[in-house]
Amino acid sequence: MSEMTLNVGELPEPARGPVTELAALLARLAGPNLTGLAVFGAIATQDYSPAATLVRSVAVLKGMDLLMLDQLRRCGMRLGRRRLQAPLIMTPAYIDQSRDSFPLEFLEIQQTHVTVLGDDVFSLLTFDPRDVRLQAERELKRALINLRQGLLASAGKDKLLAPLCRDALTQILRVLRGIFWLKSVDCPPTQQGILLGARDLTQIGLSGLAEVAQDAGRSDFISFQRFYRDVERLSDYVNRTDA
Repeated sequence: MSEMTLNVGELPEPARGPVTELAALLARLAGPNLTGLAVFGAIATQDYSPAATLVRSVAVLKGMDLLMLDQLRRCGMRLGRRRLQAPLIMTPAYIDQSRDSFPLEFLEIQQTHVTVLGDDVFSLLTFDPRDVRLQAERELKRALINLRQGLLASAGKDKLLAPLCRDALTQILRVLRGIFWLKSVDCPPTQQGILLGARDLTQIGLSGLAEVAQDAGRSDFISFQRFYRDVERLSDYVNRTDA
């Protein structure tokens, strides 16, 4: 491990060992080029489940190093067995220059991260509300296109519709975080809380989204249609939202 202090005490106990292993590996491969490592997502919320959660992380380097990435990729199978996704690799310049392009992704990291090594470059990030609203609009419209194309690609196989909706839900939850931010409302700490809070904030029922989140819906066209209509209504809501 480098001279940077390791901080895993804020993480759920089952995740501390794997994250420590990841931090040690990155410190060894990147050396002084590594300025920080953060984990984010469900691991930093009450939605964490040792059996179901894949640990997402972002490593910040002073400068991009493809040789280091080549060495890291050779450890992929070992990290996968520890339920560690490949870390996102960024530089401070990339982060600063991408706040207008990917504000929703950076908002998610900002709201749900734990700094494991080095500097915390995410807590102080700022965003232009116009960029957040525009990406929210774009992501919802993209989700609708993907849902329609996925419905056609299912070729009448209803069993493919539920996974299609589950994949879209991750994208929708990220948009909902952006909507809370635009409305200056604190984002709830759990997936269920986000859906309930968004229902109250937008006055949209969101029962179709809730069914998918709880894995309570059937894999059929009726459930798909409820999910799609919720996304459609959210898209209309964002289109009417000022930034």
